Amino acid sequence: EISINEMADCNENYDSDDDDDDEEEEDEGYLYYLSDKSLWKQHFMAFVVALLASTASFFHFAPGNLNSTMSSTAGMSSKDIEAMEVRVNYLKPTPAYHHQSYHRTSNLDFCLQSPDSPKTVDRVRAIILNNIFEDGSADRTIDTNLVPFTFNLPKEYVDLLSNYFLSDYSMDDNYSAFFESDWNNFDKKDALNQNSNYLCMLESAESDDKRSTLRVNTVSYVQPNIQNIYLDDHPLVSGSVSNPGVMANDVKKLKAASLSHTGFAAKFVNLSTKPLNLYWDSKNKPKLLGVLQPFEALGTVTTPGNSFHVTPTYDKSHAIKRWTMTADEPVVYYDPVADGTESPYEDLVHARKYKMHKLNNAYGREYLAVTRRPWLGHFPRPVPMHHMWSAEHFDQIYVVKTSQTHFTSLPLNEKESYKRLTYTDYDSVIDVPMQKYRNDGLLDLKLKVVSVSPKVFEIDNFLSDVEIKHILALAKRYNVSLEELQKKDNLLKKSQPSSKSKKHKNQISTDAWLYREFSPIMDSLYRRASDILKIDESLLRHRNEYEHTELNTHHSIAEATEVVRQVKGQKIIPHHDFLYPSVTNRYQPARFATILIHLNDDFEGGETTFPLSLNLKNHDGLQVEPKKGKGILFYNSLPDGNFDDSCQYGSNEVLEGEKLTLNLRIWDPIID
Repeated sequence: EISINEMADCNENYDSDDDDDDEEEEDEGYLYYLSDKSLWKQHFMAFVVALLASTASFFHFAPGNLNSTMSSTAGMSSKDIEAMEVRVNYLKPTPAYHHQSYHRTSNLDFCLQSPDSPKTVDRVRAIILNNIFEDGSADRTIDTNLVPFTFNLPKEYVDLLSNYFLSDYSMDDNYSAFFESDWNNFDKKDALNQNSNYLCMLESAESDDKRSTLRVNTVSYVQPNIQNIYLDDHPLVSGSVSNPGVMANDVKKLKAASLSHTGFAAKFVNLSTKPLNLYWDSKNKPKLLGVLQPFEALGTVTTPGNSFHVTPTYDKSHAIKRWTMTADEPVVYYDPVADGTESPYEDLVHARKYKMHKLNNAYGREYLAVTRRPWLGHFPRPVPMHHMWSAEHFDQIYVVKTSQTHFTSLPLNEKESYKRLTYTDYDSVIDVPMQKYRNDGLLDLKLKVVSVSPKVFEIDNFLSDVEIKHILALAKRYNVSLEELQKKDNLLKKSQPSSKSKKHKNQISTDAWLYREFSPIMDSLYRRASDILKIDESLLRHRNEYEHTELNTHHSIAEATEVVRQVKGQKIIPHHDFLYPSVTNRYQPARFATILIHLNDDFEGGETTFPLSLNLKNHDGLQVEPKKGKGILFYNSLPDGNFDDSCQYGSNEVLEGEKLTLNLRIWDPIID
């Protein structure tokens, strides 16, 4: 084939005079060609043959005929197999349909007048049940640390909040109508005018001219009390021979351990109309963290005293704003309007995005004062749509019964084990495939609370040895070098020899992405996870447009599972899984929960750490001992919709051997 550059060289050397000389001869040739009937017949037959061949090829590689293609992979390299599989269309992502049960303004109430009364508590909690969970289940538990919270909304933001209501009713997911000020075709305005909460907001804004704010009743999550997260018979409270702990009559004197980890989430917001480079001022030279797009945010985990700055993208040497970070003020803004370097924005889109951030900042100040926790989300952001297990005290146990029992063996025929799943498979009524290779009955999985803040649960025997062996076999097709992994993620902190050493080059770190539809075993893993999370399994995969139409979205909220290998001398520094969504996304989607599964335990060190876990004795927070097949569930969101800064997690250094883990991340309310 001729490359584009070669074609350009040819064009440069092309002599246009030759074209003029041959023009008459070419015309004569074309006329002769068009008048030759024998040539027409030959080309017609060639077209028919090509059409038949294309049709046969299409059906050969159609989803229902993957087995025929898999049978011909013997002797092929993994790259050749992967290239062949790319040609087969399996469960392609579809555009996320409107999630009609989602309203960004769900946990805001303007009609309540006495927010401290018991009735108000019931009313606010009822808002969560009625507006977020469509099944109206009355037995849904409300976290005991979720309490009413009154936000004093400045009246200057009433018009903005009105547009949030309008966008919810019109399902204007990217606020295009809001930014264009085009509500003329809004066909649900009458329905919105029947919303008592919306009408209360408008009435309150007009009724009291002397007040500059409106009372907005919502909910917030307060830090659990150390006095309440240990039962009286817990060894650290009751006392024991091996660990004297704290005697029961001194329970009121319990004091949380001072944590050695001082890292916190830092969020940087760009309120200018131009993109900016965000740098961390490291010891040697500034390190680029990313590009801050106009009216968007970036984040990282940092420690007190670290400094950061932003520059124009066209002049990296000119720092236009610097910050020295503290845990008391983790969210910082580059605001040229407030700084006086720019005039207030006249452009409608810029002015409204700017106002959206200023409202969020106002809410964050009051939220911090009440909860003593920074607001890392973007107001308004409702409580999670999915179930959240309550973690009231250490060693609390929940038992989940699932039909997705363990695989105890696999078919000798690899075509059956590695069969890729299609929409047809998921349309089947069979939800426990390959039953003869699995345990009978139901599988009991115990969720044990090992941390209350953040919420962390241990799940022993989440995977069987057979399932782990299969997952590792799948991962071999997709591993990458350690150097590639470090460039992409930058989470593995190396205390090994340099990457130029021979020893280091021989150490391979797997960063494999395994999708649910890769095999029946992977499908069973996702189904098991859905039972643990109490989320409909169909939400954890792409669905065709005819399945579960009541769910109102056809896009999976689950990522592909990630297999990570951590070799000797490596540790994973504490970090978050959540990301900051765009200000223009009505859903404000974010990672909701993570399930981390240990694939082996034949190594030393490598404990999974939660360094900000609230506890009595351990200054290093929580350290979960590796155990093959064990799952660890933790939430990236708080019950009030905020992101949980305390859910930072990492891994201690591997002292001998290598550590293998599998990560599954779930989003709320949709995936971005």
